[in-house]
Amino acid sequence: MEVKPQAQMFARVFHPPPRSPSPLGRGKYARHTRELRLDHTPSPPHLTHMLALEPKTAPRSPPAQRWRNYYRVYTVLHLDRVGHWFPGVHVGPDDFPSQDIAETSARAFVALMNPRGRWFIEYAGAFREDVAAN
Repeated sequence: MEVKPQAQMFARVFHPPPRSPSPLGRGKYARHTRELRLDHTPSPPHLTHMLALEPKTAPRSPPAQRWRNYYRVYTVLHLDRVGHWFPGVHVGPDDFPSQDIAETSARAFVALMNPRGRWFIEYAGAFREDVAAN
């Protein structure tokens, strides 16, 4: 009979005191949940309907602009690539992706065609292919 009092003493010492009822319930994460939730406001609305987007149409890029050089010729010239050029305004044989590149190429071409002190050909300008040069 002496064993009973020791069992009762063991039960009183090592069992925790009864807990007060928690509004979140008892469980493994009850304390953690209680610390994270500061107020009892309703949860935000579900946003999946906003995420269902319709595919946009692909923007159309403008057509590629190509640039051509125009030259004013003062005498009859025979050029290997284009044949004979008579006096007047003529379009160059090459097209270029930008106006700057076209003008740089034209300066080099005019420098090669004109001997020192004489003018056989003159640069008239660079124009887009879709725009008619006057």
